[in-house]
Amino acid sequence: MKPSVKALAIALLALHLLRLIVDGSLLFYINGRFAWLTFLAVLGLLAVSAGFLGRRDSPGGHSHERHNRGASMGAIMILAVVLLATLMPAAPLGIDTAAARGVSLETVPSASTGNSFLAKSDGDKNILDWIVAFSANQNPDSFSGREARVMGFVYRKDDRFDQRTFLVSRFVITCCVADATAAGLLVRSPEAAGLAEDSWVEVAGRFEVGEFQGKSIPVLNADTVTPIPQPAQPYLYP
Repeated sequence: MKPSVKALAIALLALHLLRLIVDGSLLFYINGRFAWLTFLAVLGLLAVSAGFLGRRDSPGGHSHERHNRGASMGAIMILAVVLLATLMPAAPLGIDTAAARGVSLETVPSASTGNSFLAKSDGDKNILDWIVAFSANQNPDSFSGREARVMGFVYRKDDRFDQRTFLVSRFVITCCVADATAAGLLVRSPEAAGLAEDSWVEVAGRFEVGEFQGKSIPVLNADTVTPIPQPAQPYLYP
C-alpha cells in the first residue's frame, strides 16, 4: 500500500475525531474534561499522516515486506473504523443500557459527598446531587417536604413500577461511557402510565417518604411532569 493511502487513512481518522469535538458529540463518549486529550490526539495523527506523505517506498527484504503488510492492514482497519463511525452516528446511552446495567436510586460509586454537591440549594440540585444527598443522610424523613426540580429520561422498563410510578434518570460519567452508571429518582405521578419510555421530562414536586422494594426511600411526589427535548449534554459528571 502506498504511503499516500496510509496518510489518507490516518488523516481521515484525525478529521473524524475533530468533527466529534466540533459538533459536541465527543461528549457522548467521554467526560468533557478529557476533550483536550482528544484534540492532542488529532494533532498527533495529523503529524503521523504528514510523515507518511513525506515517505517514499524503498526496496527491502522480507522484514521490510512484513512491516509494510502490517502497516497496510493497520490502514485498512482505520478506514473500516472511520466508515463504521460515519454510518453509525454518535448517540448517547439510552434506556436499553440502563436496563442492562441497572439504575441506582441511592448511591453512585464514582460520586463523592463533597461540599460541591451538598452545598447547592434544593432548586439547583440535579439527580446526581440528590443521590449524593441521600447517600450522605440515609434518613428518608429528612427529605420530606423538600422541593426538587430535575430533568431526565423516563424509566419504567420492568414490573417494579405500578401505574403511578417511574424513575427520572440520567447517566453519570466519570471518565467515559464504559464506566457509565444510571442514577434515578423515584417519582409518583398520575401521569406515569402515559409517559413514553426513554422520553425526556422535567419533574417538579416535593419529596415524601415512600417504599420501594421493601425499603423506605425519598419519593418525589410530582406536581408537574413536563415533556422536554433531550438536552445537548444528557450526562451528569461527578
